[in-house]
Amino acid sequence: MASVKMRLLTYNILKGGEGREAEIVEVIRAAAPDVAVVQEAREAASFRRIAAALGMAPRLAEGRGRIPLRVGLLSRLPILGFRTLRPWPVWPGCVEATVRPADGLPLTVYGVHLAAYYPWFFERWRTHQVRALLRHVRRTAPGDRHLLAGDFNAVAPGDRALLAGAPLWVRAQTWFQLGRVPRRALKPLLDAGYVDCFRETHPEEDGFTLPSTGPRVRLDYVFAAPPLAGALSRCRVVAEPAEVASASDHLPVLAEFGLGP
Repeated sequence: MASVKMRLLTYNILKGGEGREAEIVEVIRAAAPDVAVVQEAREAASFRRIAAALGMAPRLAEGRGRIPLRVGLLSRLPILGFRTLRPWPVWPGCVEATVRPADGLPLTVYGVHLAAYYPWFFERWRTHQVRALLRHVRRTAPGDRHLLAGDFNAVAPGDRALLAGAPLWVRAQTWFQLGRVPRRALKPLLDAGYVDCFRETHPEEDGFTLPSTGPRVRLDYVFAAPPLAGALSRCRVVAEPAEVASASDHLPVLAEFGLGP
């Protein structure tokens, strides 16, 4: 069997996409993913409208207390299983979805939205979140065909972050650590052999994803389990169509894999 393509998108749509559903639909439609992981989904009705406009099946994480923002999934592929994960307290959970690509073999996608903010104590919390998720994946992932995607709210080791032109509230957060940006949260993933798909395919590019109108930092990632590294064919930050600048404050990231023997 020849390898088949599977395209995975991660996209933070900003506060449920209120008033921006049409723009969000145009951005996702242009990227043409088979599966999209969506962060900051809010109202189920709005999420279903976006899915219907795209002709994709929607799945949305269960809500938690008063926190309105959730992780969702849109899929053109058959969904074999979906559940909300709660590997950590306080912050909204992540999702686990198993889909069937055209090669017929199940593939599991973990959709992630980690704690925000730059100060070092939030970075310690993100590091804890990553380690907790990894423990869950090691216990439960069906085989090695899995991907992690989402808004990690973290800067990878070695990445630039151009905070000089960032909003005042962002720069103020770095004053706690003398302007330094912490870069520890993603290290457990990299140490475990997970492949940063954008960095693997673009070793010299920044790949900034925030803010969408003038990106200065990379917070959105797709990570592939080590056995899927060889299947990665492309990964890019989605900077078109024109609606991408107004649809959200984040730019999406699209990764493409050739699956099969």
